[in-house]
Amino acid sequence: MNKILQFWNELKRRNVVRRNTVYAATAFVILEVVSIVQEPLRLPERTLLLVIILLSIGFIISIAISWIYDWTPEGIQKTEPLTVQEQRYEPGTGKSATGWRIATFVSAVLIAGLVILNIFSFGEKVDLEGLETTIAVMPFEYLGQNDEHSLHQAIPIALIMELDKVESFVVRPRGSTIKYSETTLRSPEIGEELQVNFLVQGFLQMQNDKVLIDIMLIKAASEEVIWNQSYEMKTENIFEVRSEISKQVASSLKNNFVPEEKNLTENPDAYLAFLTGLNYYWRDISEPNIRLALDYFEKAIELDPNFAMAYAKLSIAQSTIYYFHYDHAAERLDQARNAIEKGIAIDPDNADIMVAEGFYFYVNNDYPEALNKFKQAESLASDKVELYLSMASLYRRQMSMDQAIEYYLKAIDLDPQNLLLITELAETYLLMREYELAEKYFDFAISNDPSNTYTHIQKLFLYYSWNKNTSKSRQTLTELDKLSRKISNEDHLHFAVRVDLVEGKNENAQRTLNNIDFDNIDDQFTYKPKDLYFAEICLLQSNTELAARHYNAARLHLEEKIAESPDDFRFHSSLGIAYAGLGKKAKAIEEGETAVELMPLTKDFYKAIFCLEDLAEIYTITGETLLTIETLDQLLSIPGFLSTNILLKDPKWKPLINLPAFTELIERYQS
Repeated sequence: MNKILQFWNELKRRNVVRRNTVYAATAFVILEVVSIVQEPLRLPERTLLLVIILLSIGFIISIAISWIYDWTPEGIQKTEPLTVQEQRYEPGTGKSATGWRIATFVSAVLIAGLVILNIFSFGEKVDLEGLETTIAVMPFEYLGQNDEHSLHQAIPIALIMELDKVESFVVRPRGSTIKYSETTLRSPEIGEELQVNFLVQGFLQMQNDKVLIDIMLIKAASEEVIWNQSYEMKTENIFEVRSEISKQVASSLKNNFVPEEKNLTENPDAYLAFLTGLNYYWRDISEPNIRLALDYFEKAIELDPNFAMAYAKLSIAQSTIYYFHYDHAAERLDQARNAIEKGIAIDPDNADIMVAEGFYFYVNNDYPEALNKFKQAESLASDKVELYLSMASLYRRQMSMDQAIEYYLKAIDLDPQNLLLITELAETYLLMREYELAEKYFDFAISNDPSNTYTHIQKLFLYYSWNKNTSKSRQTLTELDKLSRKISNEDHLHFAVRVDLVEGKNENAQRTLNNIDFDNIDDQFTYKPKDLYFAEICLLQSNTELAARHYNAARLHLEEKIAESPDDFRFHSSLGIAYAGLGKKAKAIEEGETAVELMPLTKDFYKAIFCLEDLAEIYTITGETLLTIETLDQLLSIPGFLSTNILLKDPKWKPLINLPAFTELIERYQS
């Protein structure tokens, strides 16, 4: 007899084939169940692979055990050689054999049925009828320890930029999707929040010098997978993979994808550095993120000196650092202008360069020229959200609040979960004294990102202006303390001190000032040495001698600052308060009025309201109550943070309380 046939008969005699057919059928069912429940139960991505490995090991063990042991009427026994076995037990007869035949037949039918079901279900189409192609590219999940290239952050940004070029696609910007990087929400909830019908999800891991990407397109409402694919790439293949994924997504949604005739850069390392810069650039406007973004944009330009869009973003980053006083040196503006000039030389019609130039003029308070550049870019710009945000902020600086809200809402319509946009809109309503609307949007932003200290601080502005007492301000300060465990920035310090002073907790205010590691409140709106706060506290404690020392220390410091930067309205404004505290009335009023001349409402409304309030404080300290009332009247008649509630509770305005003109002012503006 042929040896192969003999071996096959021996496998059958020992029931290896029958038993392992049943094992295979069972394993197949297990794999089907795992693949079905993996997504709804949010099992780890590697669950299916782990089950396959375990079942494969079990299959080998099952074969070995089936060869060595047998199930007989007397129980489990070691399988004996053929000659002995034939005398004691004839396989293929009796109940045991019949049971195995039935099990084998059922297993075969089950396997065949599941295979046929998979074949037909694989070809089954997800119903896309009537759905708009609104898409969100989710943050990729990184399956590993260290992604030195930040590819799991860069590739989703590349896909957003690429898919946004597909005709009829509406793609949510990164600002809305970044919040879902560690979400527990399911696809239907994400789709509803982002107002999209489709989600692109990805998983990335590094393996030696290669990158493995698993990506899928999902119908958000039903969680049905429309398309999925695995890619293996090197970092230099990022262009090809980006285009291939975009092409597949577009094809799956019955749309044509036409790639750009020319990439932003042909250098993959420059492109990756640029995308990494965008990742920080789009997060928020905090100093660490803007500086990191700037570094990566500079690296991209170093790798490709003809990278026009990198010059555009580099210019905006430089202007931002200057504008928010992270570094207010004039060289920053020169560097921003230089980047624009280089970008124009490479691509004079580039819309992103136009936006960068508009932002440069905006930072220089040349609003007509800035608006002109923004309008030129409006029909061409790839990033409408950034453009609308810039235009809204420009209108707000001009005190055109209705137009500001119009453009903030336009930006939010495109990027509905962008918490920076939500916070800016809330701040605009606060300036308009629409306190309930402001609270609604601040609450929305905080509920979506409870750890964001910036939003909590903006909410402090709201409650300090809105409420007659300090209970909600104190509550917000407590929440801030839990988040940061220390004074996080100048605005945080300002309100921590002011709330203590309103509550009469002067010693607490002193301790707060003593425990911080910066000497001045320094932002785009104000520059106040700590000594001015110490002086105010000393006056409230009737310690005029110590107050004078602090006022004088502030005076010396501010006079030095003015010698360095004579046109900085903030220094003049604070020096006026120091002079007022020292009894130098004429000098105090001169400095306060100089500040207002340097920063009038027509130049920058948002900054002007701060030096107008300082001027009102100078008039109050120097006893010019008529001028105080006139200035406060002006402030209350326009948008701003000052309110009648602040005037009634803040001790700096206490000298006005019994004046009939002050009472009349409060009655006129009190809501």
